[in-house]
Amino acid sequence: ISILQELRSQNLIVGMVSANRDHIVRQRLEQDGIFPLFNFIYCNAEEKSIALREGLKKNGLAPNKTAYIGDIASDMSDARTAGVIPIGITRGYPSRQVLQENGAEHVITHLDELLPIVRNGNLRAQT
Repeated sequence: ISILQELRSQNLIVGMVSANRDHIVRQRLEQDGIFPLFNFIYCNAEEKSIALREGLKKNGLAPNKTAYIGDIASDMSDARTAGVIPIGITRGYPSRQVLQENGAEHVITHLDELLPIVRNGNLRAQT
């Protein structure tokens, strides 16, 4: 929760794109007490790149200043397709190498590692 609060305190927009069903995502976020910390949530996203582009447009976000954190290889590809900065999070799923091979600019193991990336201005798209 503190990570999301910190991001919001820096006036950053926090959104979620998930392939899971809306009621499942909302229930989980409400149980964790973090639902109000999201500016937007897109569920049932079969094509995450499309949902990411829609979120960018609706929220007036520049793709090259927007990051998407994902835990599977296709998340990295979808982020690249949408033009946003892909950040992989291992959380016990794919390896760092798999995420990097699929386009991750940064790979983290826990959301706490995101804060220094954001604070230090290291959130840059590769050119």
